[in-house]
Amino acid sequence: MTLAQFTEIFVLLAVQLRFTDADEATIRGYFKALSDVEPELIAMAAQRFAHGASINADGQAWFPKAPEWRAMTVKVEKDRGDELAGIIRKRHLVNEVLCRACEDTGWALAGDRYRPCMCRDVRKLEILGRRPMPALPAYEPIGQPGQLQKAEALAAQHVKGMR
Repeated sequence: MTLAQFTEIFVLLAVQLRFTDADEATIRGYFKALSDVEPELIAMAAQRFAHGASINADGQAWFPKAPEWRAMTVKVEKDRGDELAGIIRKRHLVNEVLCRACEDTGWALAGDRYRPCMCRDVRKLEILGRRPMPALPAYEPIGQPGQLQKAEALAAQHVKGMR
């Protein structure tokens, strides 16, 4: 991330929260404190602050300090990771995997050992928003034709795997 990219994010949030005391030194200080964080996470955190995450008990909006902004980026990353994990779980319910190498565990077999799977990089891009989140499987209401057969086949696979 460059100072110019960060300045765009900072200035937009400063305008939205009416932080009129911001100057170049302040922006550079925030940039230095947050320069190791992915710019997408900084922007998503700024968006949360602009949407009300920075309102105190009196209903007043405040501009976040650098540690508060960093904490919000961690929360955003966790929330997006949880969203992605939920999508992966739902896909597994219908016996679909996103990565055949690791079956969405993040660990692929390499010889007689396991190594981190290359799909972890793809999942990170999805969390950052550089790549769209995977689509959820199609919803089938209870009682649809073929649903019982799918459930029985899935149960048979699990039983077979337990033996």
